[in-house]
Amino acid sequence: LKLKGLMAGTKHPLVQTLATFDADLTCGGLSLDLDGNCYVSQNAHGVVAVFSGARGMQEVPIDFIEPEEFICAAFTPDAKLMFVRTEAGAIWRVPMVAPAKPGTAEQVVGPLTEQPQPHCTGLRLTDTHLWFWRTNTELMRMDVRASGPHAHAVLAATLQPPEGQKIPSWQLDPASWLVYYKAQISQPEIIVLNAHTGSQYTINVPGMQPAPDDSDEGLWMAGCTGDGQLLLIQEPSPLKVMLWDPHGGKDALPREMAEFDTAEDSFPMDSLGDRPAVFAYLFSVSIDAAGKVWVYDDGRDAGFPSTLRCIHTSLNPPHPFHANSQADRWHVGDVSSQLSIDMATMLQSGHGADVHLVAAGGEVLRAHSVILCARWPWFRAQQERWQQCGPAASGSSGSTGSSSGVREINAEEHTAAVMRVVLSYLYTGGSVLHTDQGSTSTSLTGGDAAAAAATPSHLVSPQHSSRRSSMTGPTDSILSSTAATAALCATPLAASGPATTSTAASGAHAAKVAAAAAGDVLVGVMHAAAAFELPALQAACVETARRHISVHNALPWLVAAHPYSAYRGSGPDVEHSHDPGFEGLKSLALTYAAQHYAEIKKHAPHTVNLLRQQPGDLALELMEACMALR
Repeated sequence: LKLKGLMAGTKHPLVQTLATFDADLTCGGLSLDLDGNCYVSQNAHGVVAVFSGARGMQEVPIDFIEPEEFICAAFTPDAKLMFVRTEAGAIWRVPMVAPAKPGTAEQVVGPLTEQPQPHCTGLRLTDTHLWFWRTNTELMRMDVRASGPHAHAVLAATLQPPEGQKIPSWQLDPASWLVYYKAQISQPEIIVLNAHTGSQYTINVPGMQPAPDDSDEGLWMAGCTGDGQLLLIQEPSPLKVMLWDPHGGKDALPREMAEFDTAEDSFPMDSLGDRPAVFAYLFSVSIDAAGKVWVYDDGRDAGFPSTLRCIHTSLNPPHPFHANSQADRWHVGDVSSQLSIDMATMLQSGHGADVHLVAAGGEVLRAHSVILCARWPWFRAQQERWQQCGPAASGSSGSTGSSSGVREINAEEHTAAVMRVVLSYLYTGGSVLHTDQGSTSTSLTGGDAAAAAATPSHLVSPQHSSRRSSMTGPTDSILSSTAATAALCATPLAASGPATTSTAASGAHAAKVAAAAAGDVLVGVMHAAAAFELPALQAACVETARRHISVHNALPWLVAAHPYSAYRGSGPDVEHSHDPGFEGLKSLALTYAAQHYAEIKKHAPHTVNLLRQQPGDLALELMEACMALR
């Protein structure tokens, strides 16, 4: 009964030792799967799997590299893939045919030739992407579902590092694609990188006072919870485990979860009753699917064995383990089949592409005419016309040929983010627009297997690179054009909508900005679907809006759809802009706004201001809908 009373959140939670290791080995990191198994990387040795349920330990054979070359490994949440990093900076992708039994290894990232190893060599792995530092300034990401020639890493963000590095640490929030980098354990500054936009800004841990640069005292980041909070470890003594909301403002102090003694005068031991646990040195930390904290307690310097221990907390599980991590994605159509994944990989790779689609700003996306002809009636008609008239054919449709046989489609009225969704829909039958966990995240993507907000360098046509004013080369600042991509699409809200807010916004406001950007991309996709005669895509967008309408997007969608949803005015000179797709979106938004108008005024008053800027007939129409419900 006393052990049962040691619940998470108490000052001395239950701590249990699960495994003991050779004191001569250095831990390279912990990786946890959904079944509660822990995979311990040991530098210059290999991986040891510690199975849940008292099933013991087992070494994972890694025979494709020399043991002394091994640095660390990471496993996907389902434990079906392992990624291994070597001393030279190479990364291997290894499918797991059974627990602790690897299959054929494939090198997906080559070794570094000139650059030294980055300060942070650990791997961060989610259910879709692998993240790692290639150099001290280049953060890379790779789609873990791609293999063979389609497996490649793209630049996710570029760090402008501060002077001096001492015990640096970094964490990733997969839900929001925010990367936290703490260069010195003794300093309160944390650099925040937005992997969507490439922006960088600095925040400080409230209440933390700087220590001398040569001090080992301070805070380091040990994990990121599913609700976007950072797990912080304060060292050396007393050892404290804390949670901190990095977007809670200057008054949001770190919240102490537990306090432990360190093994200066006593042997490391687990907690018992009111007696706190004693640790030697927390070398590596990870959070499992149940919200418990796993630690590798390194006892080498103190002359004790190194152990794997579990602190029984109940934190919000990290995003890859979150129960609703898939349910909260904005899906347009169906992206679940293996065929869809393979087609998305083909689109992402760009191999054999013979169509250049030129989006706003001159950004070029590559596609395959054989796929477009089969899936896109508008393109099929243009292709037939081009074949009849020859390479010089052009017209008002915005499609032109060239002597090289590469077809160009002019889509400069639509952003690249919008056209990626259109292409992904044509290739796969669906596309992921948005991921929202606890109002903290946004992911504007061009396909389920190509989950990237910016175009990878291999999708940018070299002969059009000069048309992209925001890029200086095929691989320089790949995300530099994303601000225009995630800033609003060609809708009436483009100049004044909430998504034009600074990308450095934080907390709940940043989440609203992110959600608004995703909602506006959906409206932009509807515009593109109307222009390129894709009524099924318009219908899919309306159905997606039906699943995700809220007090924050109902009025913006109503305002965006209104000009295209009815005959405006009367007389021979009136311009008719009726569009059935936008009629459906307006009907949905109007009904929702009428039913929840009081909540909208309370929780999203800025959207009411958008309504006030519109012609009076729209406000009158909403008023009539509200009256009809009484």
